[in-house]
Amino acid sequence: MGNFIIHVKTAALGVLATLVTTVSAQAVVLGQYTFEGVGNVSASGVVPGISFSDVTAVNVTASAFGTALVTGDGKGNGPRWSAGDYIQFTITPAANRLVQLNSVTFDVSSSATFSGAYVQFDSGNGFSTAGSGIFSVDPAGSSHSVAFNMEPGSGSISVRFFGGPNNVNNRTITFDQITIEGELSVDGDVTPVPEPANIALAIFGCAFGGIGLGRKFLKTRAARTKKLAS
Repeated sequence: MGNFIIHVKTAALGVLATLVTTVSAQAVVLGQYTFEGVGNVSASGVVPGISFSDVTAVNVTASAFGTALVTGDGKGNGPRWSAGDYIQFTITPAANRLVQLNSVTFDVSSSATFSGAYVQFDSGNGFSTAGSGIFSVDPAGSSHSVAFNMEPGSGSISVRFFGGPNNVNNRTITFDQITIEGELSVDGDVTPVPEPANIALAIFGCAFGGIGLGRKFLKTRAARTKKLAS
């Protein structure tokens, strides 16, 4: 019986090790801003263990801020920006959680083509420019992905989208479909929180492995009993 218990423990540890390996290197969508609906500046699809603030605007002129961000066509139907204006949101992990942002993807268009928009973030050490710096904006619109360079932390992270340099004055700039990807960890463990599907898979694996080993043990025991009886 002792050998059987040892085999079951070994199988369980193997399955758990596989689970950790499976989830340790994958980033997930932590939340996104779709700006769907009148005045909607709230995040959606936010994973448990983290919170997203509403998007706020600093000096950006828009009569209907939420709808303007998503419905602006880059030709006057959207918020107007001047140099130094930005929109901002803050991401805060729950107690005993660490968060690491990997990237942000978004759509953007403007009333004229220019190069100079950029994204900044602050995880507690002051604002830094994310990714490779500035990116181009044009009336046709384009999608961008900007990488963050940060370590996991337990504090809030602020993210800002700047319209651009001095030549952006009074231009219409529209951001849409802002999606944040990253990793959320527990109690200082840098392994991302396992998804329910992975947890269920691990439980199934442990149960299946235990059943298989149980049958093998019973067959071995029966064979030994039969041999001793003969």
